[in-house]
Amino acid sequence: MVTDAVTHQPIHHARVRAAYGPGDISDADGHYGLTGLPAGDVGLTVESDGYRRLQTSASVAQGGSLKVDLELRPLARLTGRIADRDTGKPIAIRVRLERRADDRGFYGMPDKDGRFEFPNLEPGDYSLTTLGIDDVAVRFVKPDADKPRHRAYGDSVYPATIHIGEGERKVLDIGLTAVESHTVAGTFEIPAGREADSLLIDIGNDNRTVDVKAPVTHSNSFGIEGLTRGEYTFSATLGTGPGSLWGTLQFTITDHDIEGARLAFGPTASLTGTMQEAEDGVAVPRSVDIILIPAGAGIEPRLQMPVQIREGRFAIDGIAPGNYWPLLINLPAGFALPRGDGRPMAVFGAAEVTLSLTSKAGAIAGTLRDGNQNPLKGEFVELIPDLVGEGPDSVMNMRIPSGPSGEFFFRDLAPGKYTVNGTRVEVGPSQTVTIALTGARP
Repeated sequence: MVTDAVTHQPIHHARVRAAYGPGDISDADGHYGLTGLPAGDVGLTVESDGYRRLQTSASVAQGGSLKVDLELRPLARLTGRIADRDTGKPIAIRVRLERRADDRGFYGMPDKDGRFEFPNLEPGDYSLTTLGIDDVAVRFVKPDADKPRHRAYGDSVYPATIHIGEGERKVLDIGLTAVESHTVAGTFEIPAGREADSLLIDIGNDNRTVDVKAPVTHSNSFGIEGLTRGEYTFSATLGTGPGSLWGTLQFTITDHDIEGARLAFGPTASLTGTMQEAEDGVAVPRSVDIILIPAGAGIEPRLQMPVQIREGRFAIDGIAPGNYWPLLINLPAGFALPRGDGRPMAVFGAAEVTLSLTSKAGAIAGTLRDGNQNPLKGEFVELIPDLVGEGPDSVMNMRIPSGPSGEFFFRDLAPGKYTVNGTRVEVGPSQTVTIALTGARP
């Protein structure tokens, strides 16, 4: 039988399969059966929605039969509703649930009734944040002063730790208080003949963006409602591909609305490049993809899907002008992309770059302990590469939790200088540097 490890009730529709062998689905009473198994140790995998996957084994005699009962540990579930604390009306605003043990986050979007759900959760302590910028409204007409203000909600962290036990079905209702909001109104300066092009809009604040896709209407007026205090970047891309246009506005919301903003469009940039080896005799890896990550502390438009590097060459069109870090995906173990002089690439107009790989990547290994030399398990270890400019760029940092004995390991690092939880480290070609850290979170 397959049963719930907490309630001991049978589990219907559990999927039981043998390694390289037959499978079965448990019936309403939790029963399953596998036939035609080879003699010896047989690996079993059991899965069911809402439960942790179980992998075990059983020893089967030649021509014999065996009864194996299987218990699945239930995963937890968090549900709830978000509403305006004053009016009781539901709020469809995105939420982020974060497990504190490993900083792992999950996003959820409530339905029209404000109800959200996070299934399949491991037990532990969580925090929940409502993301106010997701509630910003963009209109393609000037806001109507006679209409009621768009009710805005800033980022809000649920004040208490949310403890979720194994298999628990927890319900959490949240009331949000609307905050003072303002609008930005203005016009797009659309070039003649481009009025029918698609328009992609990004509104960014605190390194988060909201995407709005809509056609340009006959009216080039726009209004952004529901903005709370802070600095914003409003950017738009008109069309797609090599002929696309791009424009941006930056503004600060204090205690008043902004009128008469004008967004003009100009050409986007393009980037072509070559990937080559830094050492002789080492073949350039195949099936490598490249992504460009906007650099700097400000909000910049994000790039599209990864682009494949073919025969060592790549080309990316329709990029918002700016500075970018190249990120290579699917590199084989031991390879890395050196950071050069530590500066991001400047992509304005038509840019050409050469990316020189190294097959002599290094690593940093070590342990994290407290002041009494006891291992710290599950505490974050952060690696920050040395970069040129206005301090470290957070998108290039790496954070991993320490293991059961406080151990951590950063692999496939480009030779260079790094800071690990405040400790300076220099990694040479093919070198593994071992360090011991004292303390908890950086």
